[in-house]
Amino acid sequence: MQAQSRITLSTDGVPIHYDVQGTGKIALVFVHGWCCNRGHWGEQVNHCASRYTVVGIDLAAHRDRCP
Repeated sequence: MQAQSRITLSTDGVPIHYDVQGTGKIALVFVHGWCCNRGHWGEQVNHCASRYTVVGIDLAAHRDRCP
């Protein structure tokens, strides 16, 4: 199942990048820690997307941090 990458703006105009995958009635939101990005949740997102709607979000200014 392919993730849909999206961008929204925070109230102060910072772009927030996130992916949505799956179509379940229950949503799981994966939020990374310091010096990471939403890519760190790849395996968990792929596993959970068969049953849930899964959102992986990059906190403000974290999109390009760490591999």
